[in-house]
Amino acid sequence: EKSPGSLLMTAESPHFTIVAASDSYLQVNTLSRENVLGKGFFDIYRKDIDEVDDLLARKIFNHVIRTGEKIDVPVYRFDIFDPGANVKTPHYWSVSNTPILNDQQQVAYILSTFTDITAEVKAKEAAQESEHRLLLAAEATGMAFWELTLADNAFSYSQQLAEIFGHPH
Repeated sequence: EKSPGSLLMTAESPHFTIVAASDSYLQVNTLSRENVLGKGFFDIYRKDIDEVDDLLARKIFNHVIRTGEKIDVPVYRFDIFDPGANVKTPHYWSVSNTPILNDQQQVAYILSTFTDITAEVKAKEAAQESEHRLLLAAEATGMAFWELTLADNAFSYSQQLAEIFGHPH
């Protein structure tokens, strides 16, 4: 219950009954332990996930059961209801689905651990938008630029820089 963003479910397809949920998981999802424990994962999220996400999650859970391998989902968007604003806000998560084996070395449970990576995703999006704006400004003004990455001596440049020196792009 004190682990960060964790949900423990039985490895019983198609229900995946929730047997434990961390305090932080419940808090982020505005759920109570009484409303989650003993219910199927897809019963809890039926109205919140679309058909594509439902199929993907089922495939991942079933793959964990079939292979006994941990499956990571590096970036997954799942919006969270903000009761103060009465709207859902975009959130991005990194999810690990880890098999928990019984005495017979069969997958008995799946431990899903969720890490909120919303800030990192938004920072990357902002950097990409900034780079896009710089490229548009450079193109519109004829400004030339170049970049040298010291770690690997990678050299990149704008088309305008090549033209200034009389070379094709």
